[in-house]
Amino acid sequence: MTSALPVPTDPPGELLGEVHVVVEGDRTAPAVALVHGIPGSVRDWRYAGPALVDAGLCAVRFDLPGFGQTPVRAFPSPKAENRAAFVRNCMRALGFARFAVVGHSIGGATALMVAACFADEVWALGLVNSAGTRRHRGLTVPASWIRALGGVARMPLVGARAVQRLDAFYQGRGTRNPAPLDVESAALHLAISGDLDIAANKRAAARVRCPALVASAHDDPLVEVAVGSALARDLVAAPLVTHLVERTGGHYLQKHAVRALADWLSSHARTGSPGTS
Repeated sequence: MTSALPVPTDPPGELLGEVHVVVEGDRTAPAVALVHGIPGSVRDWRYAGPALVDAGLCAVRFDLPGFGQTPVRAFPSPKAENRAAFVRNCMRALGFARFAVVGHSIGGATALMVAACFADEVWALGLVNSAGTRRHRGLTVPASWIRALGGVARMPLVGARAVQRLDAFYQGRGTRNPAPLDVESAALHLAISGDLDIAANKRAAARVRCPALVASAHDDPLVEVAVGSALARDLVAAPLVTHLVERTGGHYLQKHAVRALADWLSSHARTGSPGTS
């Protein structure tokens, strides 16, 4: 693992309607859409942005609806395929007709769906500590329970306590929410987690037709290496699949292995003629 990390960046960004977006680098360069997990925000990519720019790419980070500075009302659907369409439509609105997409953690399920549903528009896929095609150890309760908690979050009196418990869960897991949780955001977070569909991920993986990188770490407390291995095997139609396995780096390889990620994307931008508009 490369020890020299880039200097992190946290620019104010811009608004695309109600969606908070940070675009770094030359907008005529090959673009990379960066999809955070739960909880998450554009800050999850503060090391990746400058590394991608150094590699000759344009880094596009979003606060997905219900996270960071983007309100739930911007796009309230918890469905992975709908959120995939949201990412693709944002990229098109920014002028990028073709792009790579990289997803972290549960954001990997969205990135996977983007590559599956819009195969003609995605030139590379990165899945970093990603939810995959088999259950991972971070899924400690059944999906039906998680969905039920989403309903509880909206209930008078007990809802506020449910939101507090979710925030405490994030902090205990080492994934502190970047902004104070409100009821609607908490309910959407739970709905997205409860909607995670392993079988749908496997079907989507089989439809990916671009080069793909799966990144895993042995010390990731949430997504074990075996999940990444299974995901890499299930990308059966991808012309090239690379499984990067790091000894350390935990659940945030978009920081600790960012140079390897940027170099891999840059190499496929050069060989894949991705186009920019």
